[in-house]
Amino acid sequence: MNVAAVLLAAGLGRRFDPAGRSDKLLAPWHDGKPVLWHSASNVLAAVRQVVAVVRPEHELRQAWLERLGIRVVVSESAHLGMGAALSAGVAALRGVDGCLVCLGDMPAVRVETIARMRDGLDTADAIVAPRFDGAQGHPVGFGARWFDELRALEADRGPRHLLSRDEVRWIEVNDPGCRFDIDQPSDLALRPGDVSRPPASP
Repeated sequence: MNVAAVLLAAGLGRRFDPAGRSDKLLAPWHDGKPVLWHSASNVLAAVRQVVAVVRPEHELRQAWLERLGIRVVVSESAHLGMGAALSAGVAALRGVDGCLVCLGDMPAVRVETIARMRDGLDTADAIVAPRFDGAQGHPVGFGARWFDELRALEADRGPRHLLSRDEVRWIEVNDPGCRFDIDQPSDLALRPGDVSRPPASP
């Protein structure tokens, strides 16, 4: 299976800074590099083809992503929500049999976890998701059968409804990072494995 990844990097992170002055994806994590750089690097270490989605005003995010060699889709509709951003990302994929949906604010997901989701996409019908400590994590993967539904997503409706289908294959992982997203400024002081809380909505 030729599996790509769609990295969603178009959110505003209002819980991180309600005033909108600080960009959480560009906030430095433990080694000084941005949260987005860590998230993208981990995805890129496991998946050859990565497409990231940003808004037109996110020039600095785009620059960090392109520095890593990631193709960036600038979506005029991404401001409508996650569903619109994901739709734009999937529409940009070419010649792939499946895709992982990855989030730009999850810098602690282990490369091994991403690789296991990639390898779990072994048929066009597959839907895979990691589970840690009884709860769903990220990234979530979809075989090509589901691309039409992903491209049809609108506004802030993510692919959560697809995860209620019988086709979902849950893969148990020992990776608290698959449930850790940068949500508040205090999260920047945390490291992989320090936090165990519900993940962001898929």
